[in-house]
Amino acid sequence: MISGLSETEAVMRCIEAGAEDYLPKPFNLVLLRARINASLERMRWRQREQRYLAELKAEKDKSEALLRNILPDPIVRRLSAGETTIADGFPAVSILFADLVGFTPVAARMAPERLVARLNDIVTAFDELALGLGVEKIKTIGDAYMAVSGLPEQRADHAETIARFALAMMEALAANNSVDGEPAFQLRVGIHTGPVVAGVI
Repeated sequence: MISGLSETEAVMRCIEAGAEDYLPKPFNLVLLRARINASLERMRWRQREQRYLAELKAEKDKSEALLRNILPDPIVRRLSAGETTIADGFPAVSILFADLVGFTPVAARMAPERLVARLNDIVTAFDELALGLGVEKIKTIGDAYMAVSGLPEQRADHAETIARFALAMMEALAANNSVDGEPAFQLRVGIHTGPVVAGVI
């Protein structure tokens, strides 16, 4: 900003309105160029900082999305809040462990790509059922699937919910078995109800 006004109040009003700098008239051309260059450099640094902050936010969002794929939302929130050791006791939960009967010999007869695609279809169906019923998937290990009801948030109907989940898993597998020319799988399911200590290791 260049102005013939020399009152401090007028200069302050202009700077508050967004002016970067101020020179009174008559102005020195060398000084004007130096001030403009300094303003442009400050602008470039601000833009660079905004880009870095945007990249940092994108990486943080990716990291949180990955955590949310691995851990339940309440646990991710606790980790984000700074908790480092997460361990809780739960008086009553129901845990399900299921696996495909005779998976290894069937796997030996299938093409690897088809086997992985079929297993992916089955696990995806199980994941959608778990999400719909409020069951928490713990992990998959090959053809085995582990899930829990009543954790990380307690619920009184945990046993009924996990039983409904098991029956729905069997129905989903039966639908998957309808693929022509491919071996049919059977599901073996175990359920246990009781107290647990759950933590993130």
